[in-house]
Amino acid sequence: MRTKRIIWLLILCLRGSMVFAQEVSKEQVADAHSYELYTMQQWKELLTFGKTTIKHGTDFSLLRMRMGYAALMLGKYSQSLKHYEKTYMVDHRNAFALYYTYLNELYLNNTLAARYYAGKMKEGNRKAEKLKQYKLSSVQLEGSYKMPQSADRGHGTYLRLGADLHLGYRFALQQSVGYFNQTISETSMTGVTNNTKIAIAQKEYYGQLKFAANGKLTISGGFHYVYTPFNNYTYHNTIGFGGVSYNMPSVHLQAMVHSGKIGDSSYHQVDGAVTLYPLGNTNLYTISKAAYGKDFIFSQIAGLKVRKNIWLEGNVTTGQYTIFLDHDDLYLFNDIDTKKFKVGCSAYITFAKKMMLTLNYCFEKKQHYGTTDLFNQHSTTGGLQWNF
Repeated sequence: MRTKRIIWLLILCLRGSMVFAQEVSKEQVADAHSYELYTMQQWKELLTFGKTTIKHGTDFSLLRMRMGYAALMLGKYSQSLKHYEKTYMVDHRNAFALYYTYLNELYLNNTLAARYYAGKMKEGNRKAEKLKQYKLSSVQLEGSYKMPQSADRGHGTYLRLGADLHLGYRFALQQSVGYFNQTISETSMTGVTNNTKIAIAQKEYYGQLKFAANGKLTISGGFHYVYTPFNNYTYHNTIGFGGVSYNMPSVHLQAMVHSGKIGDSSYHQVDGAVTLYPLGNTNLYTISKAAYGKDFIFSQIAGLKVRKNIWLEGNVTTGQYTIFLDHDDLYLFNDIDTKKFKVGCSAYITFAKKMMLTLNYCFEKKQHYGTTDLFNQHSTTGGLQWNF
């Protein structure tokens, strides 16, 4: 009996050694072939080979890194990020995986996630990338001119000056001040003095702080204050908001809650957004947003890169509303007229990676306050952003 046990033990050991040797052999073959494709810069073939190899159970860091580099060379940043993230999770000491994770996040416009990984890099590498812990990252100047096709609604102007700051490698602060001016006539508002000439000179302050909990999860919170004079009435509109976003290589998810006082009553809004990068880069993207305050609002955005430095974007918003908080609460749409439908298009043009010019046209269908009469409004917007 003892002899049989020894024989069975030897057989099991031999079989285990053979399996181990077989696995080592598979990894060695995959290592050699992937390295050959890498040195020959056959990026598509390398990605196909790597995908098949991993599918059949052979997966190791060098293969992932070569696939990540191949995807990077093909402009598939989401796919590249997936492989470098996987490698970095296995070995946090891998400086190459850390650097290319940072780089892919940067190429996908995930600035705060990129800086989260930059904070883990060695100081020499950060100096090579000219990264600073604290800095003014950008300033923005935006102006809009609104042209309602109604005799009772004058043309409106909107100006905004903003600045973004990096407060370390995990915090980002966005601030802006704005001014909106319009003169309207509304005789049905009998409590308003001189109601045929209601001068609105609205001033506002906006601030949002974001915190990168890790490379995927971001927590944000902020405050928006809008001072609105309405002849003999004065409104101090205050909104606080908070949200979370979760970024995956090809999909970004976001949810936000807003609560405060607008006009004479409290206002609450919840919203969510899903951003998709079908090509694994910013050459094509879609953003789907749904919000609920007093009404349900849905908006769809689609963007396309048409040249090296030019993106075109189209958007449509459905659902009627008088109050709507958009773009992380940066824009507070508070109007006595009901918005019924909105559609627009934008162009984004970059110059030497430092400056971005934004041009926008928007068409709105609105319902006149207190009636069922509809009128159109056209808006044009221009903006400049300087990145430091």
